Amino acid sequence: MATQDPTVNYNWDLPTVAGSSGAWGTALNVIFGDDATGIDAVVKAISDVADAALPASGGTMTGELVTLTQTFTLGDLSATMTGTVTMDLDAANFFFGTATGTITFAFSNVPSGGVFVLLEITNGGSQTINWPASVQWPGGSAPTLTTSGVDVISLYTRDGGTTWRATLAQENSA
Repeated sequence: MATQDPTVNYNWDLPTVAGSSGAWGTALNVIFGDDATGIDAVVKAISDVADAALPASGGTMTGELVTLTQTFTLGDLSATMTGTVTMDLDAANFFFGTATGTITFAFSNVPSGGVFVLLEITNGGSQTINWPASVQWPGGSAPTLTTSGVDVISLYTRDGGTTWRATLAQENSA
């Protein structure tokens, strides 16, 4: 195909109308054309909306951003965890601490949707640990933790904390 005037926005070459009836060239010119219904104009309109919503530089993005990675914010529960220990999900989603007495875990500021939490406990098996009734374990009971060492527990909820699914992710992590 020979070229004719390029389109206004993206400089796509329009085909020369040729042949016995010129039907194909005419049809392609209509599809790619510079009028309001042509692909060139439609793609430009979509691009303008996207650029206005999030310009290449500056501007403010609002709402939820979904990415393919998970970022964890650290929450130090203490080198001497005992009593009621609350995991504040506004502050962090990866918590760690050392068990030194009987612990009763609790959650605060649980998002209304889903959230994934990691909990690293040192010497958890040396103390009694009480979990909220909302925490559900494989087989129906919490695992036995390491008496002298580090265990990692993963928890998630998809219903704002009504039910937490928990599992021992790493036992006696060295």
